[in-house]
Amino acid sequence: MKLVKKNFIGLCISTKKPGRNFTGMNNNDRLDITNQYKMSQESRDEVFNSLLPGHKAMISRYLMQKQNEDVKFLFTMDDDVMLGEDFHFEIVLTNLSDENRDINLSLRIESVHFSGRGNIKIKQEQILLTIPPGRNHKYSSILHLNDYLSRSAGQFSFTAVVRIIVEQTGCVYIENRDFCAKMPNINIVVSDALKVGKSSEVGLQFSNPLPISLTGCKFIIEGPGIVETLEVPCKKVSPRAIAKARCSVQPWRHGHDRILIAHFSSDQLKDVDAAIAVDVNN
Repeated sequence: MKLVKKNFIGLCISTKKPGRNFTGMNNNDRLDITNQYKMSQESRDEVFNSLLPGHKAMISRYLMQKQNEDVKFLFTMDDDVMLGEDFHFEIVLTNLSDENRDINLSLRIESVHFSGRGNIKIKQEQILLTIPPGRNHKYSSILHLNDYLSRSAGQFSFTAVVRIIVEQTGCVYIENRDFCAKMPNINIVVSDALKVGKSSEVGLQFSNPLPISLTGCKFIIEGPGIVETLEVPCKKVSPRAIAKARCSVQPWRHGHDRILIAHFSSDQLKDVDAAIAVDVNN
Protein backbone atom coordinates (compact mmCIF):
# COMPACT_ATOMS: atom_id res chain seq x y z
CA MET A 1 0.00 0.00 0.00
CA LYS A 2 1.34 3.42 -0.93
CA LEU A 3 0.29 6.80 0.41
CA VAL A 4 -0.06 9.34 -2.38
CA LYS A 5 -0.22 13.04 -1.53
CA LYS A 6 -2.14 14.42 -4.47
CA ASN A 7 -1.64 18.09 -3.61
CA PHE A 8 2.14 17.92 -3.90
CA ILE A 9 3.60 19.73 -6.93
CA GLY A 10 6.87 17.77 -6.86
CA LEU A 11 9.55 16.79 -4.39
CA CYS A 12 12.46 18.83 -5.71
CA ILE A 13 14.11 20.51 -8.68
CA SER A 14 17.80 19.73 -9.12
CA THR A 15 20.72 20.48 -11.37
CA LYS A 16 24.36 19.42 -11.52
CA LYS A 17 26.79 21.22 -9.26
CA PRO A 18 29.40 23.25 -11.19
CA GLY A 19 32.67 21.40 -11.67
CA ARG A 20 31.32 17.97 -10.78
CA ASN A 21 30.28 14.96 -12.82
CA PHE A 22 26.68 14.04 -12.09
CA THR A 23 26.36 10.34 -11.25
CA GLY A 24 23.01 10.33 -9.42
CA MET A 25 24.43 7.97 -6.81
CA ASN A 26 24.43 10.50 -3.96
CA ASN A 27 23.68 14.12 -3.12
CA ASN A 28 27.27 15.36 -3.32
CA ASP A 29 26.97 16.22 -7.02
CA ARG A 30 23.38 17.59 -6.88
CA LEU A 31 22.43 21.24 -6.50
CA ASP A 32 18.93 21.79 -5.10
CA ILE A 33 17.31 24.81 -6.76
CA THR A 34 13.71 24.06 -5.71
CA ASN A 35 13.29 27.29 -3.74
CA GLN A 36 14.12 29.33 -6.85
CA TYR A 37 11.11 27.97 -8.74
CA LYS A 38 8.39 27.30 -6.17
CA MET A 39 7.40 28.10 -2.63
CA SER A 40 7.41 25.70 0.30
CA GLN A 41 4.94 22.84 0.04
CA GLU A 42 1.43 23.78 1.16
CA SER A 43 2.54 27.22 2.30
CA ARG A 44 -0.06 29.97 2.63
CA ASP A 45 1.40 31.88 -0.33
CA GLU A 46 1.48 28.79 -2.54
CA VAL A 47 -2.15 27.91 -1.85
CA PHE A 48 -3.32 31.52 -2.26
CA ASN A 49 -1.47 32.10 -5.54
CA SER A 50 -2.71 28.77 -6.92
CA LEU A 51 -6.37 29.44 -6.17
CA LEU A 52 -6.63 33.19 -6.74
CA PRO A 53 -6.39 33.36 -10.58
CA GLY A 54 -9.58 31.35 -11.09
CA HIS A 55 -11.57 33.07 -8.37
CA LYS A 56 -10.86 36.78 -8.75
CA ALA A 57 -14.38 37.56 -9.98
CA MET A 58 -15.97 35.63 -7.13
CA ILE A 59 -13.77 37.33 -4.53
CA SER A 60 -14.58 40.75 -5.98
CA ARG A 61 -18.31 40.06 -5.78
CA TYR A 62 -17.93 38.80 -2.23
CA LEU A 63 -16.03 41.90 -1.09
CA MET A 64 -18.57 44.17 -2.81
CA GLN A 65 -21.46 42.37 -1.12
CA LYS A 66 -19.78 42.60 2.30
CA GLN A 67 -19.61 46.37 1.91
CA ASN A 68 -23.35 46.61 1.09
CA GLU A 69 -24.50 43.98 3.57
CA ASP A 70 -27.13 45.48 5.86
CA VAL A 71 -29.64 42.62 6.21
CA LYS A 72 -28.99 39.84 8.72
CA PHE A 73 -30.25 36.38 7.79
CA LEU A 74 -30.78 33.33 10.07
CA PHE A 75 -32.19 29.98 8.91
CA THR A 76 -33.14 27.35 11.50
CA MET A 77 -35.02 24.04 11.38
CA ASP A 78 -35.75 20.92 13.38
CA ASP A 79 -32.76 18.58 13.63
CA ASP A 80 -34.51 15.70 15.38
CA VAL A 81 -37.68 14.69 13.52
CA MET A 82 -38.97 11.14 13.46
CA LEU A 83 -40.31 9.73 10.23
CA GLY A 84 -44.04 10.40 10.10
CA GLU A 85 -43.81 13.85 11.69
CA ASP A 86 -43.72 17.32 10.13
CA PHE A 87 -40.58 19.43 9.59
CA HIS A 88 -40.63 23.05 10.78
CA PHE A 89 -38.47 25.80 9.22
CA GLU A 90 -37.91 29.35 10.40
CA ILE A 91 -36.18 32.24 8.62
CA VAL A 92 -35.47 35.46 10.54
CA LEU A 93 -34.51 38.60 8.60
CA THR A 94 -33.24 41.75 10.35
CA ASN A 95 -32.92 45.12 8.61
CA LEU A 96 -29.79 46.84 9.99
CA SER A 97 -30.05 49.87 7.71
CA ASP A 98 -31.83 53.22 8.12
CA GLU A 99 -34.13 52.59 5.14
CA ASN A 100 -36.76 50.09 4.08
CA ARG A 101 -35.48 46.90 2.52
CA ASP A 102 -37.50 44.97 -0.08
CA ILE A 103 -36.80 41.26 0.15
CA ASN A 104 -37.39 38.46 -2.36
CA LEU A 105 -37.37 35.22 -0.35
CA SER A 106 -37.66 31.71 -1.75
CA LEU A 107 -37.56 28.29 -0.09
CA ARG A 108 -37.17 25.10 -2.13
CA ILE A 109 -37.21 21.57 -0.71
CA GLU A 110 -36.24 18.47 -2.69
CA SER A 111 -35.96 14.78 -1.93
CA VAL A 112 -32.44 13.45 -2.45
CA HIS A 113 -31.44 10.03 -3.73
CA PHE A 114 -28.36 8.43 -2.16
CA SER A 115 -26.57 8.69 -5.54
CA GLY A 116 -27.21 12.45 -5.68
CA ARG A 117 -29.15 12.11 -8.93
CA GLY A 118 -32.79 12.54 -9.78
CA ASN A 119 -33.80 15.01 -7.06
CA ILE A 120 -37.56 15.54 -6.87
CA LYS A 121 -39.05 18.90 -5.98
CA ILE A 122 -41.37 18.57 -3.00
CA LYS A 123 -42.16 22.14 -2.08
CA GLN A 124 -41.34 25.65 -3.27
CA GLU A 125 -42.44 28.93 -1.71
CA GLN A 126 -41.64 32.49 -2.75
CA ILE A 127 -42.71 35.74 -1.09
CA LEU A 128 -41.99 39.45 -1.44
CA LEU A 129 -41.83 41.50 1.74
CA THR A 130 -40.69 44.88 3.02
CA ILE A 131 -38.82 45.25 6.31
CA PRO A 132 -38.78 48.70 7.98
CA PRO A 133 -35.48 50.11 9.35
CA GLY A 134 -34.22 48.37 12.48
CA ARG A 135 -37.01 45.78 12.41
CA ASN A 136 -37.03 42.04 11.83
CA HIS A 137 -39.38 39.66 10.07
CA LYS A 138 -39.94 36.00 10.91
CA TYR A 139 -41.04 33.62 8.17
CA SER A 140 -42.16 30.09 9.08
CA SER A 141 -42.89 27.09 6.89
CA ILE A 142 -43.93 23.50 7.51
CA LEU A 143 -43.12 20.42 5.44
CA HIS A 144 -46.04 18.12 6.17
CA LEU A 145 -45.91 14.35 6.01
CA ASN A 146 -48.36 14.34 3.11
CA ASP A 147 -46.00 16.67 1.20
CA TYR A 148 -43.04 14.28 1.22
CA LEU A 149 -44.55 10.83 1.77
CA SER A 150 -45.04 9.93 -1.90
CA ARG A 151 -41.97 11.77 -3.24
CA SER A 152 -39.13 10.34 -1.20
CA ALA A 153 -38.39 7.00 -2.90
CA GLY A 154 -38.55 5.30 0.51
CA GLN A 155 -35.35 6.95 1.78
CA PHE A 156 -36.66 10.25 3.23
CA SER A 157 -33.52 12.33 2.70
CA PHE A 158 -33.96 15.96 1.70
CA THR A 159 -32.22 19.22 0.92
CA ALA A 160 -33.58 22.70 1.64
CA VAL A 161 -32.32 25.76 -0.24
CA VAL A 162 -33.08 29.28 0.97
CA ARG A 163 -32.39 32.23 -1.32
CA ILE A 164 -32.81 35.85 -0.31
CA ILE A 165 -32.32 38.86 -2.61
CA VAL A 166 -32.22 42.41 -1.25
CA GLU A 167 -33.60 44.63 -4.01
CA GLN A 168 -31.94 47.92 -2.96
CA THR A 169 -28.38 46.58 -2.56
CA GLY A 170 -28.41 43.54 -4.86
CA CYS A 171 -27.06 41.33 -2.05
CA VAL A 172 -27.87 37.65 -2.43
CA TYR A 173 -27.93 35.19 0.47
CA ILE A 174 -28.09 31.46 -0.20
CA GLU A 175 -28.02 28.65 2.33
CA ASN A 176 -28.30 24.93 1.66
CA ARG A 177 -29.25 22.43 4.37
CA ASP A 178 -29.31 18.63 4.05
CA PHE A 179 -31.55 16.74 6.45
CA CYS A 180 -33.38 13.47 6.83
CA ALA A 181 -36.11 11.89 8.91
CA LYS A 182 -35.06 9.61 11.74
CA MET A 183 -35.92 6.01 11.05
CA PRO A 184 -37.56 3.79 13.68
CA ASN A 185 -35.33 1.30 15.46
CA ILE A 186 -35.61 -2.45 15.03
CA ASN A 187 -35.93 -4.31 18.32
CA ILE A 188 -33.70 -7.42 18.27
CA VAL A 189 -34.38 -10.00 21.00
CA VAL A 190 -32.31 -13.18 21.45
CA SER A 191 -34.42 -15.65 23.44
CA ASP A 192 -31.59 -17.88 24.70
CA ALA A 193 -27.89 -17.51 25.44
CA LEU A 194 -25.94 -18.07 22.24
CA LYS A 195 -23.66 -21.11 22.11
CA VAL A 196 -21.48 -22.50 19.35
CA GLY A 197 -23.33 -25.22 17.42
CA LYS A 198 -26.65 -24.62 19.20
CA SER A 199 -29.72 -23.12 17.52
CA SER A 200 -31.27 -20.07 19.16
CA GLU A 201 -34.34 -18.07 18.23
CA VAL A 202 -34.16 -14.36 17.41
CA GLY A 203 -37.17 -12.06 17.41
CA LEU A 204 -37.35 -8.94 15.22
CA GLN A 205 -39.91 -6.14 15.39
CA PHE A 206 -40.40 -2.45 14.71
CA SER A 207 -43.28 0.01 14.60
CA ASN A 208 -44.48 1.33 11.24
CA PRO A 209 -44.43 5.15 11.63
CA LEU A 210 -46.38 5.84 8.42
CA PRO A 211 -50.15 6.17 7.90
CA ILE A 212 -49.98 3.73 4.97
CA SER A 213 -49.56 -0.03 4.68
CA LEU A 214 -46.12 -1.46 3.93
CA THR A 215 -45.92 -4.11 1.22
CA GLY A 216 -43.10 -6.32 -0.01
CA CYS A 217 -41.75 -6.50 3.54
CA LYS A 218 -38.74 -8.49 4.66
CA PHE A 219 -36.13 -8.55 7.41
CA ILE A 220 -32.49 -9.35 6.70
CA ILE A 221 -30.30 -10.56 9.55
CA GLU A 222 -26.55 -11.13 9.53
CA GLY A 223 -23.66 -11.43 11.96
CA PRO A 224 -20.06 -12.63 11.52
CA GLY A 225 -19.64 -15.98 13.23
CA ILE A 226 -23.33 -16.06 14.18
CA VAL A 227 -25.40 -16.31 11.02
CA GLU A 228 -24.84 -15.95 7.30
CA THR A 229 -26.97 -13.31 5.58
CA LEU A 230 -30.52 -14.56 6.07
CA GLU A 231 -33.68 -13.12 4.52
CA VAL A 232 -36.78 -13.42 6.70
CA PRO A 233 -40.14 -12.77 5.00
CA CYS A 234 -42.68 -10.57 6.75
CA LYS A 235 -46.40 -10.05 6.21
CA LYS A 236 -47.95 -6.81 5.03
CA VAL A 237 -47.74 -4.20 7.80
CA SER A 238 -50.81 -2.05 8.45
CA PRO A 239 -50.57 1.72 9.08
CA ARG A 240 -48.98 2.54 12.46
CA ALA A 241 -48.82 -1.21 13.21
CA ILE A 242 -45.94 -3.37 14.43
CA ALA A 243 -43.96 -5.61 12.07
CA LYS A 244 -42.75 -8.89 13.58
CA ALA A 245 -40.66 -11.85 12.45
CA ARG A 246 -38.67 -14.70 14.00
CA CYS A 247 -35.75 -16.79 12.80
CA SER A 248 -33.15 -19.23 14.10
CA VAL A 249 -29.38 -18.75 14.23
CA GLN A 250 -26.64 -21.28 14.93
CA PRO A 251 -23.29 -19.62 15.76
CA TRP A 252 -20.06 -21.34 14.71
CA ARG A 253 -17.57 -19.01 16.36
CA HIS A 254 -17.39 -17.99 20.02
CA GLY A 255 -16.46 -14.52 21.23
CA HIS A 256 -17.40 -11.51 23.33
CA ASP A 257 -19.44 -8.59 21.93
CA ARG A 258 -20.11 -10.12 18.54
CA ILE A 259 -22.38 -8.00 16.36
CA LEU A 260 -25.83 -9.08 15.20
CA ILE A 261 -27.30 -6.79 12.53
CA ALA A 262 -30.90 -6.55 11.32
CA HIS A 263 -32.36 -4.64 8.36
CA PHE A 264 -35.94 -4.04 7.28
CA SER A 265 -37.02 -3.21 3.76
CA SER A 266 -40.33 -2.69 1.99
CA ASP A 267 -41.68 -1.03 -1.13
CA GLN A 268 -42.50 2.15 0.80
CA LEU A 269 -39.79 2.25 3.47
CA LYS A 270 -36.09 1.41 3.27
CA ASP A 271 -32.89 1.89 5.30
CA VAL A 272 -34.32 0.71 8.62
CA ASP A 273 -31.64 -1.11 10.57
CA ALA A 274 -30.26 -1.86 14.01
CA ALA A 275 -27.45 -3.82 15.66
CA ILE A 276 -26.75 -5.34 19.06
CA ALA A 277 -23.67 -6.85 20.70
CA VAL A 278 -24.01 -10.45 21.91
CA ASP A 279 -21.76 -13.01 23.58
CA VAL A 280 -21.29 -16.45 22.03
CA ASN A 281 -20.08 -19.15 24.41
CA ASN A 282 -18.44 -22.47 23.64
